[in-house]
Amino acid sequence: MTTSRATGSFAAINEEMTMDVQGTASAVISVSGTFDGDITVVGANSGHSPEGGRLLFQSGVGALGANVIENAGSDISKEYRIVTGGERLILRATRWASGTANVDVYATDDASTVFVNGPVHGAFEQAVRAGRAYSAGAGDVQVQDGEFLNLTFENPPSSGRNAFLQIRSFQQDAAESLVFHIVSNPATIVGTLLTPLNLLDGGPASDMEMRYEVSVTALTGDTIGAGGFIPANGIPYDIAGDDFLRVTHPGQGFGFYVGGIGNNPAQASNISVVFGFYEEDE
Repeated sequence: MTTSRATGSFAAINEEMTMDVQGTASAVISVSGTFDGDITVVGANSGHSPEGGRLLFQSGVGALGANVIENAGSDISKEYRIVTGGERLILRATRWASGTANVDVYATDDASTVFVNGPVHGAFEQAVRAGRAYSAGAGDVQVQDGEFLNLTFENPPSSGRNAFLQIRSFQQDAAESLVFHIVSNPATIVGTLLTPLNLLDGGPASDMEMRYEVSVTALTGDTIGAGGFIPANGIPYDIAGDDFLRVTHPGQGFGFYVGGIGNNPAQASNISVVFGFYEEDE
């Protein structure tokens, strides 16, 4: 049986632990102590280049959706599991404010059991837990005959994060179905600014910008095509899940416009739209 063990501590930024994990398949990382800092876990085939993140699974919780152990000053004692691979495992203090973290890493050639040591949560749920998930919506917008509801989602160049749009929910109360169209690289609209709500109480604000307007002109840009029909009489239409994930990088945007068959609605309608998205560092 192949095993490898290393222990150490972190008390300042850029400190690191490196261990040989050749011949191993998985590792358990135990972290304890009172500290305010982040420990990033990466691997490499040789030396320190190129490095690749090692996804962390917290025992009894599931996938963190990241390769960073974060602590904001609490006294912790937690266990994490990873799939090793490669030649080296590297733990590095990438943010440090105070305190000391004690680390014990034990790697073996046993197949990883991360999937049976707690539920595996999806990326969106993990983002909610980490304060990186948001919702924003335009509820009960009155659109008259011959008008369009235009919506844009923009990721500012300075955000430093990718936005993953996971949920789009449409609802309208007209007696006929409406059609929503997807627009890439939309024109800028003035409209009403929507403030994204962090799905974790007390979580940070988002830099993403969502706006809507009611106009006699449909949103312009690179029209991809009709996205789907919004049923009549208040029946919701939802687009959700990983199969319909849309990623928007800094400096990019997209939009929707809602119209009727043949584009213009034939009658007035109240329309509501809700977006759910999460953010990750580039």
